Amino acid sequence: CVRPGEKIRVAAWFCTHAHDDHMDVFTKLLRLYHDQMDVERVIFNFAAYQRFELMPQVFPLLERLTACYPHARYLKAHSGQSFSLAGVRFDVLSTHEDVLMLPGAESIRDFNETSTVLKLSFEGVSFLLTGDINRHGAAWLLANYRPETLHAALVQAAHHLHNDLPELYAAMKPGRVVVPQDIKALAAQQAQYRSLLKGVSAENVHFDEGRTLFFEEQNGAIVLTQTCPSVGGLYDGSDI
Repeated sequence: CVRPGEKIRVAAWFCTHAHDDHMDVFTKLLRLYHDQMDVERVIFNFAAYQRFELMPQVFPLLERLTACYPHARYLKAHSGQSFSLAGVRFDVLSTHEDVLMLPGAESIRDFNETSTVLKLSFEGVSFLLTGDINRHGAAWLLANYRPETLHAALVQAAHHLHNDLPELYAAMKPGRVVVPQDIKALAAQQAQYRSLLKGVSAENVHFDEGRTLFFEEQNGAIVLTQTCPSVGGLYDGSDI
C-alpha cells in the first residue's frame, strides 16, 4: 500500500521481447509517471537491433530508463539463470539465443521467436510467461525440459493464442491459462484453441473480456478470486 506522497516501488520490470504491444505501455508510463515510480531492476534480453527492423521503439524505452532511473540494475536474461526477489523464484527457461541453436534456425525470421520464457514460483505454485514464442521456441523447450518443469499452475498462452502449439500445451498441462486476447477472436482461433485444450480444460481458460482478473494462491493452487472492470479504455492512438 502506497501512502500519499510515496513512490510506487517496482522491484523488477520484465519484458519478454521488443514488440510494441509488450513494451510501449511501459515506455509511455515512464514519460507520464516516472516521478511517481521507483524502478529498481529491469530484466530482458532483446535481440540485436541491427538484425531487426521492428525495434525502433526500444530506444526511447532505454533512454527513459537511463534518464529516470540511473541506478536501476539490469539483468540480461539467459537460459539456466535462477534468482529470487521477495520470496519469488525466477527461472529463465529460454531466450532467442537458444532458438538460434536449433537445426535450420540459424537466423530468426519470426520476430516473436525473440521472446524470453520466464517461470515464477512461489508458495508451491508457478506462473509461466511464454511471450510470443512460436514453433521453434516450443521445440527447444520440449527438447530441453521435462514436462514437470514446463508445468505451471498458471500459463500465459503464447502469442495471444495466435500460434498453434499442441505438443507444448500437452506437455505443460497447466492448471489455468490466461489468453491476452479478446474472447471475440475465439471464432477465428478454433484450431489453436483445440490445441490448447490438449493440456487444460475449457473452464480453466480465461480470455480477455474487458475485465481485470485477480488470481491468488490457495492451498497450493491458483484460484480466480476477483473480477473487476478494466481501468482506462481503448488505446488512444498517441505515440510513446
